[in-house]
Amino acid sequence: IAETKQTVVPSTLVAAPTFKEAELIVECRKIYCDDFKPENFLDKSFLKNYPQEDYHRMYFGEVMNITGEKNYSAE
Repeated sequence: IAETKQTVVPSTLVAAPTFKEAELIVECRKIYCDDFKPENFLDKSFLKNYPQEDYHRMYFGEVMNITGEKNYSAE
């Protein structure tokens, strides 16, 4: 974060911080997470992307708040 030179500010509804310079902010409440498991890859060729077996973690969330610049508005 320090290298980006962006300004960390609190989110309005969730504990995670956001950035003052952000054009679009989507605040979510985590409702589920799970780690990728090598045995569940249907295409085993993707395993080459994880030579250290450091698989990703996936999150699902409920959208709690969306704020953004005018060009992101549906109005």
